[in-house]
Amino acid sequence: MIHVTPSPTVDIDAERWLRHSVRVYLEGDKNFQWISGVVRGSEKGTAILLLTTFGRFSRTARYRKLLKSVKDSVRDSAPHTVWMLHSSAT
Repeated sequence: MIHVTPSPTVDIDAERWLRHSVRVYLEGDKNFQWISGVVRGSEKGTAILLLTTFGRFSRTARYRKLLKSVKDSVRDSAPHTVWMLHSSAT
């Protein structure tokens, strides 16, 4: 029997790159145009990172600008679902 179940994909290296990139931007080493290009396609993950990992920057204009940008992008995009096929012996 074949089952189809939705499953989130997690790429540890991509998550580390995203976390590092957001930190570099928030610390002022890169500009908004640069981080916008980096996070394109990962807006939901970026919003989660900002809210869970980078709260210490929450009072900064950079944090608020990036969070608003990714929230707006997520709101305007269609939901993504990744489907995994697997079989089970019955």
